[in-house]
Amino acid sequence: MKLVGSLWFTVVALNGSIGIAAYGQDRSQQIEKAVQDMKKADDMVRFEAMSTLRKLKAKESAEALAPLLGISHSGIKVDVLSLLGEFDAKDCAEGIARLLKDPDSDVRFHAAMALGRLQATTYAKDIAALLKDPHKDVRCSALMALGALKAKEFAKDAAELLKEEPVKQHLYNAREEAAKALGRMQALEYADAMVVLLKDPYVKIRSAAAQALGDMQAKIYAKEIALFLKDKEMRGVAAKVLGQLQAKDYAPEIAALLKEPDEDPFSLLKETVATALGMMQAKEYAKDVAALLKHSKSWNKKAAIRALANMQAKEHAKDLAAMLSDLSTLYVEGERRELVQTTVCNLAADVLKEWGFKLGQNADNTWRIEQEPR
Repeated sequence: MKLVGSLWFTVVALNGSIGIAAYGQDRSQQIEKAVQDMKKADDMVRFEAMSTLRKLKAKESAEALAPLLGISHSGIKVDVLSLLGEFDAKDCAEGIARLLKDPDSDVRFHAAMALGRLQATTYAKDIAALLKDPHKDVRCSALMALGALKAKEFAKDAAELLKEEPVKQHLYNAREEAAKALGRMQALEYADAMVVLLKDPYVKIRSAAAQALGDMQAKIYAKEIALFLKDKEMRGVAAKVLGQLQAKDYAPEIAALLKEPDEDPFSLLKETVATALGMMQAKEYAKDVAALLKHSKSWNKKAAIRALANMQAKEHAKDLAAMLSDLSTLYVEGERRELVQTTVCNLAADVLKEWGFKLGQNADNTWRIEQEPR
């Protein structure tokens, strides 16, 4: 499968300005030209057009883009489906649903994904029909969409795909996606099946099963998940799930991972651990979490700030105050799970304001404390 739209989005997310240079300065003109270019068969022209529409967050372009779903060119349909899903174009759901029967598997894949993103529950039954599609990736897209819709009425159908043997190094595998979907559906009746998958030879499937148990709030299996805290491949997801389950009995073992050396400069382990301790409200480890505020990576600082907030660890207000001049960039999840750029100092300021501090913003976008809570 040529996941053109999805792969292009990864590039655009890193450099959303790629397509902007090719267009004029007026927003409406940029959008109009980009929509016209979306009709073209040239992949690079569409790439630049998609880049522009994404950069501008041009949700108003959805109405003009929707008719392109009727074009015979599969690449155009795939790209338009990606944009309509991102732009929350719920009014286009009916037209998107028609493409669940498109002869091109790429189009069916992206149609299901778009409907899941749009939370188009009306079409859950139509999406579920794709669980029997001859193409593996399309079956996986149906699982992902049904999971996003939390369409528990199709849990039994999704569980059937747990039997499908995974293909090594394949981007999508039905067993993994079925486990994820059942978790998102909170189909607790399949928790035992997830426990069996904790012994699957594929780490991605073991991870999906553990995450599903967390999503199902199957705290009864916390002990089985905790065994993975000593597994380098699985300890991150184990800590995350135990945090979700608020399995505070395992907080000491989770907190010990904060002392692990940073073997990989891009490791997310400490971020995950801090987040888990915050979810558990394990305030006895607030000092260990606060130490992450001095870490070089902004994502670890973000996790520490949020964990201290969840713990209501107000005794570390001074540590947070020290972050009010930190303009390091970080990304937080927005309302629709999109990444929104902010700074460490903004995040620290939000917590301090919740704790009753009165702050003022400086000209350089840093913050200062004007009055402490009484």
